[in-house]
Amino acid sequence: MSTPSAKKIKLDNIPQCPYGSKCYRKNPAHLKEFSHSDPVSHSITPKLATTDTDKTLPVCPFGATCYRKNLLHFTTYSHPFDLLNPDVDSSDDEEIEKKTTDQLNTTDDSKKRKIEEEDDGDKTEEYDSDDETVYDVKLEKTFSKMTDDEKRLMIERAFELKEKLQEKLKQSREETEQSKKEIEQLHGKISEGVLLLEGEEEILKGTEMKYFELFPERNYKQGSAAEVHFRLAESQFYRLLSGHATAHVNKVEYVCNPILINKFNKAREELKNKRGDEYSYPVLAFHGTAIANIQPICENGFKVPGQAGFKHATDDGYWGRGTYFSEYPNYSMGYIKGATKLLLCQILQGKVFQCTQLIHGADLKDGYDSHCSPDKKELIIFRSDYILPQYIVHYKINAGEFRYTASRATKEAIKKKLAKIGKLYKKAIAVKDK
Repeated sequence: MSTPSAKKIKLDNIPQCPYGSKCYRKNPAHLKEFSHSDPVSHSITPKLATTDTDKTLPVCPFGATCYRKNLLHFTTYSHPFDLLNPDVDSSDDEEIEKKTTDQLNTTDDSKKRKIEEEDDGDKTEEYDSDDETVYDVKLEKTFSKMTDDEKRLMIERAFELKEKLQEKLKQSREETEQSKKEIEQLHGKISEGVLLLEGEEEILKGTEMKYFELFPERNYKQGSAAEVHFRLAESQFYRLLSGHATAHVNKVEYVCNPILINKFNKAREELKNKRGDEYSYPVLAFHGTAIANIQPICENGFKVPGQAGFKHATDDGYWGRGTYFSEYPNYSMGYIKGATKLLLCQILQGKVFQCTQLIHGADLKDGYDSHCSPDKKELIIFRSDYILPQYIVHYKINAGEFRYTASRATKEAIKKKLAKIGKLYKKAIAVKDK
């Protein structure tokens, strides 16, 4: 059995841990190799050397009652509180200065650390820290005990950190502004009709019209013109739909007729000059008609009173002799005779005359641009260039649970794949028969 003196001699022979009191290692091999006992030395840490600038700086006029926290104030005036308290033990000063020195050296210690692997105490990994928190400085009362050089060093580091943060803030603001501009540009394109489908730009430059078939999709494609057009027509259909809770929009045809578009835009500009911006914005409204009439309307536009071939489907017009529209799809469904297609058009109302009683077959009231029913659910337009057929909405009534319909391209791809499988099957049967 070993005596205490033998243990002491053995410990004395073991070298002191190079990491000192800051050692956090728990590796048994490391603990055997190095001693972690408190050093016997009771030497007093020498005071930090003061610079000549300590003597040149004037004493703070506020003395020990100084409450200022401005860093520049401390570099302008010295704060010798020990002059006001001569009985303070010098050992306290030394302890405070040692604490200050440790705080200043924290940056250097944290900038370079060593990680000791438990399987091999000799292998270490060095790395530099870019963490800006290493520059954090706590403003304590001991700040007044720093030398001017130490104060300036701390202030310089604080300003460096401030500049870095300002640079990051500037970069974040620039990125935010860029994203905001992109969103505004996208909204502008949608509102101005600049968000075009593939091939639409070429169509608008010519005179021939084209139908773009659009189908519902699960995936939301931001910035997709097809997505915007379909969702616009779909939302307009569902917004004021009543009595047909199970009606589903399964297809939308976007009508692109450059001749009608140019006429409509010209009429809108004239209305804007006549009435002002407030009256020039179009309204999306539905029109119900027989299926046979949809294509001629999309190609040639609507007919209005005074034009050859114009006639009302049911009567002379309760609220005037014009073309009837409604923002409520249910109103228009009554005129399609069992079909499942509605025209969704842009119409220019201008200044509206609201009817208070029946005016069978009456012409447009003087000083107005259109009529509406007493409940404002029916809109009556008297000029063909005030109407732009834009969408053909296909829907199903009582369709049950909604299911996505494959687009024409998807259907064609499936058809080709099935045909290929059929050929391979026939080829396999022929080989088997041989």
